[in-house]
Amino acid sequence: MWIILVLLMCFALLPIVWMIASSLKTPLQLISNPPVIFFKPTLESYIQLYGRAKYILRNLFNSVTISSLSALFTLVFGSLAAFSFSRFRFAGDRFLTFLIMWTRTLPPIVAVVPLFLTMSRLGMVDTHLGLTWIYTALNLPFAIWMLKSFFDAVPVELEEAAMIDGCSRLSACYRVTLPLTAPGLAATAIFVFTLAWNEFIFALIFSSVNAKTMPVVVVESIVEYKIYWADMAALGTIVMLPILIFSFFVQKHLVRGLTVGSIK
Repeated sequence: MWIILVLLMCFALLPIVWMIASSLKTPLQLISNPPVIFFKPTLESYIQLYGRAKYILRNLFNSVTISSLSALFTLVFGSLAAFSFSRFRFAGDRFLTFLIMWTRTLPPIVAVVPLFLTMSRLGMVDTHLGLTWIYTALNLPFAIWMLKSFFDAVPVELEEAAMIDGCSRLSACYRVTLPLTAPGLAATAIFVFTLAWNEFIFALIFSSVNAKTMPVVVVESIVEYKIYWADMAALGTIVMLPILIFSFFVQKHLVRGLTVGSIK
C-alpha cells in the first residue's frame, strides 16, 4: 500500500517539480536534449521578471480579488439554494437539482458569445465584477451539489428545536445549521476559489487590461515566433505558490469538510 501511495504521489507531484526545476534552469538547459536532470540552480528567470514586477503584482491582485469575491458570492448563493433543496420537498425538486448539475457538464465555451454580448451591453467587460459574476455562475452548480450533501447530514430536528424556541427558518439555518456545516463550507470555498484562480478561457476573452488575471499573463510568454519557456515556468511557479500555501494552511478544514457526515 505504501509503495502504491508513493508512486501515486510521485505521479501527481512530477509536473509541479518539473515546472519549478525548469524555472531554475537557464534557457539553454531547458531546450537541451536529453533533458538536464542535475544542474546548478539559477534565478535568472525570476530576475528577468523583476523588471515586470509592477505589472505582475497588479494582475496577481486581480486574481486574488476576483477569486475571493467569486468564492464569497458562490458560497452565499450556493448555501441558500442547497439549504432549500435539502429541507423543502416540491414537485420536480429532484429533476431541478439534476438540471442544475447538468448545466455544469456543458462546455463553458458555448456560453461565451451570449455572455460577451450581455456583458458588453452592461459595460462589464474587462471589469473585476464582470469576471466575478461569470465565475460565480460557472461554479454555483458545483457548490450547490456539494453543500447539499453537507446540509443533508445535519438532523432537521435541530432546526425544529430552534424554531420552537422562536427562530425563523432562516435564523435557524444561520444559528444552527451553518455552524455545524462549517467544515463543509470551508471545503467548498477552497474548491471554488481554486477553480476561479485557475480559470483561463473566460479570463482571456473578458479581460484585456484592467481585470487581467495571472493565467492570462502566463500565456503571454508565447509570442509569434518564440516561446519563453523559462519565463513561463517562473510565472507558473508564482501562480501556483499562493494556492499551495493556502491549501497547506487549510488542509485540516478540507479533510474535515470532505468527511463530515460520513460517520453517524
